[in-house]
Amino acid sequence: MQKLEEITKTLREILENIRNPDSLDTHPWTTGLIVRDAVEKDAGLTGLNPGLQLLRTLGELFATMMPNTPPRQGLRLDTRWGEFGLLAAHYFAPLSFGVPYSSTLRESWSRIDEALLLYAYGKPLQELSSEQIERYKLVGDELEVGAASTISDWHRKELNRLGEIILMREQYLAATTLETSPILNSNGHRPASGAPQEGQKDRPIKARLGTRAKWALILSLLGLILSALVFGGLKIRRVYQAGMTVLEDANQLQGLVRASPGFEAIDTAGPLLETLQDDIGALRQEVEPFLWLAPKLGWVPVYGCDLVASPDLLDLAGSLSVSATQSYQAGRPLIEALREAGSLNPEKIATLFVQMGPQMSAANESLAQAQEARANIDVGCLSPYVHEQVVEKVDPVLTLLEDGQSAALALPSLLGATQDGPKTYLLLVQNEDELRPTGGFITAAGNLVIQDGKILSLEFEGSGFQDNWDRPYPAAPWQLQEYMNSPVLIFRDANWFPNFSTAAQWAEYLYAYSHAHSVDGVIAFDQHMLVMLLQALGPLDVDGAAYPITAANVVSYMRQAKQPPTDGPIPADWTNKEFIGQIAEAVLQKLVRGQDLDWKTLSQVLLRALNEKHLLLRFDDPAVTELLTRRSWDGAVGADSGDFLMVVDTNVGFNKTNAVVETNLAYDVDLSDPSSPKGSLSVFHTNHASENVPCIQWNSAGEIPDERSYPIDRCYWDYLRVYTREGTTLLDASPQAIPAGWMILEEAVPAHVDILDADEEETNGLQGFGSLLVVPGGQTLSTAFQFALPQAVVSRGSDSNLLSYRLKVGKQPGTLAIPLLLRIHLPSHAIIEAVPPGASVQNNNLLLETDLRQDVRIEVVFHLP
Repeated sequence: MQKLEEITKTLREILENIRNPDSLDTHPWTTGLIVRDAVEKDAGLTGLNPGLQLLRTLGELFATMMPNTPPRQGLRLDTRWGEFGLLAAHYFAPLSFGVPYSSTLRESWSRIDEALLLYAYGKPLQELSSEQIERYKLVGDELEVGAASTISDWHRKELNRLGEIILMREQYLAATTLETSPILNSNGHRPASGAPQEGQKDRPIKARLGTRAKWALILSLLGLILSALVFGGLKIRRVYQAGMTVLEDANQLQGLVRASPGFEAIDTAGPLLETLQDDIGALRQEVEPFLWLAPKLGWVPVYGCDLVASPDLLDLAGSLSVSATQSYQAGRPLIEALREAGSLNPEKIATLFVQMGPQMSAANESLAQAQEARANIDVGCLSPYVHEQVVEKVDPVLTLLEDGQSAALALPSLLGATQDGPKTYLLLVQNEDELRPTGGFITAAGNLVIQDGKILSLEFEGSGFQDNWDRPYPAAPWQLQEYMNSPVLIFRDANWFPNFSTAAQWAEYLYAYSHAHSVDGVIAFDQHMLVMLLQALGPLDVDGAAYPITAANVVSYMRQAKQPPTDGPIPADWTNKEFIGQIAEAVLQKLVRGQDLDWKTLSQVLLRALNEKHLLLRFDDPAVTELLTRRSWDGAVGADSGDFLMVVDTNVGFNKTNAVVETNLAYDVDLSDPSSPKGSLSVFHTNHASENVPCIQWNSAGEIPDERSYPIDRCYWDYLRVYTREGTTLLDASPQAIPAGWMILEEAVPAHVDILDADEEETNGLQGFGSLLVVPGGQTLSTAFQFALPQAVVSRGSDSNLLSYRLKVGKQPGTLAIPLLLRIHLPSHAIIEAVPPGASVQNNNLLLETDLRQDVRIEVVFHLP
């Protein structure tokens, strides 16, 4: 570790002189083995002065550090790409591509995106498409430059990584060439051959050896050692060459992933995967005779754990490459069908997935072997470089393959294309204008029957048609009884519960009251899901609509379609939910025809809808359930390790006022005493309805006749729930007292906070708090909560003085992107080690402004001296 620190320090000094290569001409590193090796391989370096040769060599080593997948898009900046991009922008992009140098790291922050594009495509910005640019956007959407602590942390970590690569490369070259390294040896030169070492006495050989037998024995040993060194050197070189071949294969695959994936890239990836598989096999063949030594090498400094783990690392690489190759081969027919997108439809998709089943099962078996090898590796013990490769490069591929294979194997069953026969699904159409915990009021139910990918039937009914009053209904949650005069739980209120699994089971149970068949799963979606779908499908010709229905006008069309016709008598069979079936029919027709459909964009839209909780799924299939849980697509409400917060609004006002209500959240966490953490939450609701609207909860149609069928311009009745980690104690709150005249039962509601029962709420592991509030039109209401948080929200590492605070803020389905302000107050004497990307820090107070487009997860690491 001391040698790595020395190399990183020297590296920093070299890079500080990157604008003046001549000043480095006499630096000891210019004669380093890494430089000599680079010059031998690249004739273009021969004519350069020594300082520039050194810098070019460092630039080539740095380029190998680029992550293998494009930056992760979402609320949090991709830290690994940020660290790479900062060094690229500050040092190496100007060196390699001729762009201007930055005077400060803060200036380099703003140039990260440009640097990433240069490294990803090797082309200037003006030669790239908007899709290519968007693919590598990292800090372009950030309103402010990153905090000084974040920039410094990124700079330090990436320098350490580059230092480790230099160290490993120089150590290898020293071992294979049997030459002294000026980088590894501070004196920078080798002693002359035969020269006596300092302190060595010039004694007669006979006096030192004692007998001729000893002399002969030592000569023999020296000969054996020399032979071993020669053989070992040759063997190391062969191993190195095999390893470099594998690395080159992997780099080529990474390059394909970085570029915009198209059919040409996919065609190239297949043979590359097969080549990678063969080359990993060749590498294993070279090292196989020595693997038995691996468990005995844990004593080796720095890399002992790497050597111990080498058999499992090889098993992981081999099985992973086999699984990836088998997956590619299995999916090849689907790829070919996508080339002819005009002929692709759900029925043909089902057939293709059935055909790929056997090969995909084999790929899944290979993946299981890779996962077993991965489970045997103690990543915490690995050297930093190998740890990073496994955690940041291999683990994401394992997860991607697992998810892809699980979906491919499950899809035939979900599409009714197995011997189990057709599948029936209950569709819940949720209206977020009347917000409920899982997305919105259940305005309609659909019954979908599918077999072999073909839609056999799809029918929609209003939620009121699902009730069968000849059956005994269960009692409603007490809030529905007291605040909405609903004594029993009926179908339309099944999603009172925030956990979608619970809501789906209740919906399925109550749906069976009026339907003589079971269902194989529940699919829930809101209005915004339809908006996103039309962004991919394009305009629809909907029966009864006088104009094409698009993503821009579909919500206003649906609101208007709920109004009865005004240009003549109302048809006897007209219902205010008729338009739902008409839109669904238009969507199905477009999908079934399969013409001019961009299946890539369509799949991206569906993934985004799942990630943003506009689409929620529950299926009876255990394998699919596991996949949904792993990807957080199941609508579950639960905490990770650390702190947890989720705010859930439930409209109990018999109106659609959420269409004009704005919500903002602010959460302050006081960690000034880590042994006694506290949290303070403020929830702001602003109702943009008219100021003069009276607060009449029920039967207010006469007050605003124009909104009889779709009341929006109303007061906002909301049962607010706040979920925190189990063990949280409520210290104080500011609930609202509501007058009797505002309530349907004409009974006043005193200002109080309900301590919710976890069993009733179906939120095990969480503590819930609830309160009723009413926000009149044109007003903003603030509701505050102060908590004593469990001490476990702050965790300690192996170093008891290194503390970590993690927080997950859950997004409520049906909402778009609620603004979220986070403030975290650390001890005044704390040394901050890591903060979330985009956060600013002043006097150990952290501020982060973000939103809840998806769940938000952050981590703050600090050290107490």
